[in-house]
Amino acid sequence: MPFGLKNAGATYQRMVDAVFKSQKGRNVEAYVDDILIKNRSGEEHLNDLRETLDTCRSYNIKLNPLKSIFGAAYGKFLGHMVSIKGIEANPEKISAILKDGPFPNN
Repeated sequence: MPFGLKNAGATYQRMVDAVFKSQKGRNVEAYVDDILIKNRSGEEHLNDLRETLDTCRSYNIKLNPLKSIFGAAYGKFLGHMVSIKGIEANPEKISAILKDGPFPNN
């Protein structure tokens, strides 16, 4: 899809939502071209990874192995740090705010 078109991003997101409909909210979060496979154990991760890769294969979606990370306990997703504890601000993004002080007292 040409990305010069006004609605190209929204159209692509609808396609991603349709492709991963059965997985979204359960074991996959996907936003445009970023896909996060989430689970609580290594065995679950392998099963969910297999399901996701099978889905990609059936829709002829190509993935770049150099941009892929597998089996990570935490990492960056859409500019936030995601882990089993939840979602936190990315320290790289807030470092300028934290070092600028002094902070207001009110």
